[in-house]
Amino acid sequence: MKTYRIKRFLLILFQHILAAGILVLVGDVIFHSSVKVGFLDEDKTYYLDPLRLSETDFETSEVFTDLLSRATSDVLTYVALQDFLETDGTFNSRKVIDVGTFTHYMGYRDEEVSSVRYSIEKLVKWGVSGITYTERSFSLRDFANYYGYVLLPDNFALDEDGQLYFTGFQSIQDPHIWNEKIFLEITEAEDPEDADALQAAMDQAGENSLCKLVYDYVARNAGAGLSLVLEDDGSYTVVAQLLDARYEAESGGRLLLSMAENWTEYFTLQQDLAYTISKISESYEIYRKAKSIYGEDLTNLVYVIQVTDGDTVRVFTNEKDYREYTPEGLTELFSENQTYLIYYDDDMSYSTLTDVDVSVFSSGIANGKYLYGEKSRFWIMLDSTFPVEDAFSTLHNIYSDIVSGIHRDMVLIGLLILVWFGIFLYLIMNEGIRPLPDGEETTYLIWSDHIWTEGLIVFGVLGYLVLAHGSADLAVLTEGLYQSSPEQGISMSMLRNYLFYGLWGYILSFVICGILYSFARKQRNKCLYKYSLICLLRKSFNSTYVTLSTNRSAIISQLI
Repeated sequence: MKTYRIKRFLLILFQHILAAGILVLVGDVIFHSSVKVGFLDEDKTYYLDPLRLSETDFETSEVFTDLLSRATSDVLTYVALQDFLETDGTFNSRKVIDVGTFTHYMGYRDEEVSSVRYSIEKLVKWGVSGITYTERSFSLRDFANYYGYVLLPDNFALDEDGQLYFTGFQSIQDPHIWNEKIFLEITEAEDPEDADALQAAMDQAGENSLCKLVYDYVARNAGAGLSLVLEDDGSYTVVAQLLDARYEAESGGRLLLSMAENWTEYFTLQQDLAYTISKISESYEIYRKAKSIYGEDLTNLVYVIQVTDGDTVRVFTNEKDYREYTPEGLTELFSENQTYLIYYDDDMSYSTLTDVDVSVFSSGIANGKYLYGEKSRFWIMLDSTFPVEDAFSTLHNIYSDIVSGIHRDMVLIGLLILVWFGIFLYLIMNEGIRPLPDGEETTYLIWSDHIWTEGLIVFGVLGYLVLAHGSADLAVLTEGLYQSSPEQGISMSMLRNYLFYGLWGYILSFVICGILYSFARKQRNKCLYKYSLICLLRKSFNSTYVTLSTNRSAIISQLI
């Protein structure tokens, strides 16, 4: 009997280990069917479906099309950033950026309104250090007249309803240089009656109300960073968030307040500078990443881009030998490759043997509008000999390995499943039967079979929920996996992934077999109903009914 128990235990253990092995093999196929590729905007993990790969070549697969499309878009962005950040092919940290010109060119402002200039180095360092603000408080009067006295008729007007409003900083008078000439120029008006009405309205409003009108005007133009606080004594305090200038401008000076002539100009300058710092820092980081991916001798993607500006033709390429080629020569050379993209923006002609859509170029040109004009031309191809290791070569190698080994892996997984299922059938047909020393057989139960049948069902449901959560964890685990190449080797994180898959398979087998084997033993011992909650409740009800029905109490009898 003891020998039988040991054999049964080892057989069940072997069955669960088989299930773990099956899941480990499935995980191995998944691990080696995925690769994480870094693009400029995001990193993407490609999953190669082993069951579909043999239907098509790598160069005609959806994965390749998406990879080539994204890489082409990245190259167009990289070249645009080269033009912006480099001088003669080398990054130029001393290149000066005019904030007003930059914000206008990027579409942040409709027109150029700022003139402060900083070097790329300062803007990038500023972005790395972070943009910070200092809170500064002003009395309402001091705020309105910070750049000089502005409570002048030239800066106010009456609307159609006769209401007074601030029109802007047309005239600013320094109270320290106040003189009759300025006063006469300011109060001079074409219509004396309108001037008198305006002056009367200003006199009636009083200085505090006029300052409030100035504040309201600035607040509308400043956007965020400006607030008005009513003090206990009824006065107003203006709280302004002023940008901390970490570096001096190229024209000298660091205080931003001194670089504007009024509050509207200051807050415009502050917004434009913050935008420029963020964009230049972001562009530099993208440029560095792009250079590490698509720089010379780092990618199998070969590109040549010709940009025509008047009579000047500039060439951007990661293959120096192609710089002197004519457009006709480049077209002929690139067309000999199976995976090429040729686009002429001047006549909008597009040629390719791939499934890459022409919208890749139109969107890339729109994003790099400061470089690509109407006469830009693009030649892109993939060197199918894969002389360097990059995302294209990695995916190609994985693709080839999966195609060559998928049938072997599927056959092995199938065999293990058949063995597991064979053990399952054998055990479920023999569960609950134990051989005796005299050659006879007897039925038996184990301790877990005394658990209510309904409890086993609940256990199965809970097990399903745990396994469903586990499968979700497997999906997250697989999504975060990065297997850069089949030759990379097995890391500790990879071993943990294998262990996770194996454990999940073991638990799955344990839950399924544990419940079904218990049902089989109970059924063979004809106690499936006997060891159930329904049976227990029915027995309790019958016992209670008999007790009550035999009780001679009149009250109990009436209740029955």
